[in-house]
Amino acid sequence: MSLLDGDLIIVRTIGANLSSKQDAYCLVETNLDANIKKKSFVISKSSNPEWNNEFVIPVSGMVLKNIPNVTLLFTVMDENKITKDEFIGNVSLQIDTNQFHLNEEVKRTLSLNTPKKNEIEIAIRIVRISGAESQSAIHKCPTHNISINSLCKTCKKLMCSACAVSKLHNTHKIHLIEDVEGIEREEIFEFKSDIDKWINEEKISVNQLENELGNTEISTTETKQKIQSQFLKIKELLEKKESEVLYSLDKQSQFRMDYLKELLDWKLSCDQMFNDFEKLKPYDFLDLKLSKFDNLKYSFTKTKSTYQPKKNFVKDLEQTESKVGDKIENITRVIENNF
Repeated sequence: MSLLDGDLIIVRTIGANLSSKQDAYCLVETNLDANIKKKSFVISKSSNPEWNNEFVIPVSGMVLKNIPNVTLLFTVMDENKITKDEFIGNVSLQIDTNQFHLNEEVKRTLSLNTPKKNEIEIAIRIVRISGAESQSAIHKCPTHNISINSLCKTCKKLMCSACAVSKLHNTHKIHLIEDVEGIEREEIFEFKSDIDKWINEEKISVNQLENELGNTEISTTETKQKIQSQFLKIKELLEKKESEVLYSLDKQSQFRMDYLKELLDWKLSCDQMFNDFEKLKPYDFLDLKLSKFDNLKYSFTKTKSTYQPKKNFVKDLEQTESKVGDKIENITRVIENNF
């Protein structure tokens, strides 16, 4: 049996028999890929650690062309949390494919390269997903650099065989691409048939859609212009009403200011006249009284009858503001309820 592109070497580090108690763990490396360095659990203070860790090593066809023999290197280390981990021993194993049958696990007990007797027990099996050798070399897994030959229906992703057997996908629905391609194509064709049927029933054509696309744009532009014209009328009407209200307010204010100026002039005139009365001699006093006093009394009566206190004017302003506010609120309510 020869290894093929896409095959998986499943390595299980079962355990070890060491000459003394150690905090031991095992490293697994391969000449297939210098970046692959698998590490087992650490078993504390044991001379017979049992790891039972399983590692997947993917096989790349391009690498196989340059490597005649696949070799695995097992290194046992003693973990030290304070200083550097200590080397216990290592051993290499060349994979003789003639000794393996696909999907059958082969166990080996290997002696570490140490003065004292230290052994490690491992197990190896080779997994081949049918059709791996037929996959195009163009489509490679970026993680494992082997052919992509599987589909995970759960994740809806294409992947290589190493990804397919990883823990991330071990409960997912995995299928070979060559097994599901026909089903997937049939699903597409059925969907296309449904689309064609609907298009025929609705009598939809490319020319029709293109014409409708152009007409839609034109119609939308025309409608927008009409709507803008309608809103412009509302704006013009509101601006007109605003001008009328402000003009009325200015007129009311001007009337108030004219009245206050007239009242001020009258008050100053009265003060001046009373000052004159106090200073004049009898003849001049009587002459002024006979000529001015009646007019003064008349103007006082008129002023008194037309006097508008400040609070009345402020109240008028508040009423004007309230009326405008009510009308604006009514207009706003109508717009909000009808748009």
